[in-house]
Amino acid sequence: MTITFARLKKSAVAIAVAATAVTGMTAVPAHADTAGSIVAAVQSQINHGPGSGYSNGAGQTSSANLQPWCADFAGWAWAQGGGVQHLGDLTDGAASFYDYGVRYGTLSSTPHPGDAVVYDYNPDRDWASHVAIVTAVGNGTMTVTGGNEGHSRYPNGIVQQESTPNYSVGSAPWGQRISGYISPVTTGSGGGTAPAVPAKAIRGDKGTVLGTDGTSMTFTRSAADGHLQLTYLPSGGKWATADLTNTAGTPVSAGGPPAAFVQQNGTLGAVTANAANGHLQLTYRSAGGTWATTDLTGYVGTPATDGTYSVITGSDGTLAIYSRNYADGHLQLTYLPTSGAWATTDLTAYAGTPATADKAPAAFALQNGTIGAITTDSSNGHLRLTYRAPSGTWATTDMTGYVGTPATDGAVSAFTGSDGTLAIYSRNSADSHLQLTYIANNSGTWTTTDLTTSVGTPVSAGSSPALFQQADGTLGIVTANAANGHLQMTYRPSSGAWSTIDLTGYAGTPATDGANLSAAFNPDGTLVLYSRNYADGHLQLTYHPTNGAWATTDLTGFVGTPAE
Repeated sequence: MTITFARLKKSAVAIAVAATAVTGMTAVPAHADTAGSIVAAVQSQINHGPGSGYSNGAGQTSSANLQPWCADFAGWAWAQGGGVQHLGDLTDGAASFYDYGVRYGTLSSTPHPGDAVVYDYNPDRDWASHVAIVTAVGNGTMTVTGGNEGHSRYPNGIVQQESTPNYSVGSAPWGQRISGYISPVTTGSGGGTAPAVPAKAIRGDKGTVLGTDGTSMTFTRSAADGHLQLTYLPSGGKWATADLTNTAGTPVSAGGPPAAFVQQNGTLGAVTANAANGHLQLTYRSAGGTWATTDLTGYVGTPATDGTYSVITGSDGTLAIYSRNYADGHLQLTYLPTSGAWATTDLTAYAGTPATADKAPAAFALQNGTIGAITTDSSNGHLRLTYRAPSGTWATTDMTGYVGTPATDGAVSAFTGSDGTLAIYSRNSADSHLQLTYIANNSGTWTTTDLTTSVGTPVSAGSSPALFQQADGTLGIVTANAANGHLQMTYRPSSGAWSTIDLTGYAGTPATDGANLSAAFNPDGTLVLYSRNYADGHLQLTYHPTNGAWATTDLTGFVGTPAE
């Protein structure tokens, strides 16, 4: 599964993928001598091609290998600066520069000479389309120089320089949206301590997102009246809650929890199912706009659903919603391309996906453009992978038959790691063990392992696991202990072994029934986990600041969020 990166200048670039806001963050610019050396180095390479062999010699591949090489060129440029720290954190992926900025506190909305500028960053997949180097800022204009940029006479790209007066974060001067500026950490610059808490949560059928303005949002359904409820924490503000059924007119919903989404252009919202007729409903708010709602069954023709759905934004910006047809259990895809109209397709009829069990599909999108969903065969509980490779056709595979994954009860989650690994977490229908099925990046070999047996994760209950990944590569899985309802976190550092911890015992989180678990991150890097209190249905927040201890808060009591 090779990660691909677009070139900066091209005729059509897909926008509207998820991104994290960086406005207001403070960066530490590189020392003047370092910045000057970086700028001089990149300007000396203008019109050179990949055969020059760019890389920083640490975590990057030489550009002479002819893979997409914009990140290799930017890493090489920083290495020419002298005294730049943590070059080993940079990889062949443009997103590694954004992660560097998050990790070392140098991500900013203000460009400086020598900074890396990242385009189209997508936190869901830790992907970005391009990275270049800022070479000048002044008189209302920014100049950048980047490698692997398109040219009619050079199919493998060259080093090019261009200037623009439009360089605020969120603008797209060359068709790709600026996500942020990252200064290199230099000796004595004051940067350089990597936080232990990540900046990436995996959603799918989960109800929590981080808006492009830094607002942390979680969508729930009121147990009393079925209203769609939004509970949110603005960046630098105070917790609040709003009834979107009253505000936007979202119909009373039923079935699974709301599935949240966010796009790079700032549009965000949630998918629900109308309790009266099963229609798929989209409630959304564009950047700077007001809340609105649309009946996708009436508008697009999506079949009525029983409330099992999952939503994801693809690497090309397409918003994809996978749902289960209430009448026949067919897997249905409803999607909105970045430049086009809504459409819907029956993947059971088109690809042969068996009728699915009554649990939400787990959507995924790989960096190479492969998309799909994980489902459970309603006839035998087999784990099913339905997918479409870039420029390919839809296909489906029985993972139980092919890999040996135990039959599941339908509680599944999927995750694409920053290294390209596709990981599927499922619950064994026979013993409720947590099962991991995965294919490592470019390995070509699927593997499956029982995490309850190998790690000690308790038998789980409730909905699918909530997943997250730390900036340092640590992966976390949140479940509910079936024996006592304790909130459980199973995790693995990027270069360590799996471990598990009882957060109810450790942090005091009330017992949960496992319904509506989700994970997210606040703009300051705080890891936040949402769960439902089994005793009273209250929305519970369990969180870990970047420099602090675990704590827990009843948001129903604190903010007024209705019981779920």
